Amino acid sequence: GSFLKELLDHVAHGIGVDSYGLCFHNAKEKDHPLYVGDNAEQSKELISGTYKFHLVAENVLVEDYVTEKFYEGLKAGSLMVYLGAPNI
Repeated sequence: GSFLKELLDHVAHGIGVDSYGLCFHNAKEKDHPLYVGDNAEQSKELISGTYKFHLVAENVLVEDYVTEKFYEGLKAGSLMVYLGAPNI
């Protein structure tokens, strides 16, 4: 929520940040040239791989709790910055 928004505001100061998620949403997957209309998972992977960094933030920070966001971040091919389970 607000912590992530503040973090993105700070990081984005002076550089361009594209956010496809609900927080700080300023880009749309369907507008990206690599968007695959009938395959959201493939679209995320292809689009995320075009960036040097990929910020992955879980909704809760609890040990051993990861969602598909973590695994999608690994598959992206860019350097994943992970905010989630403290023991990961």
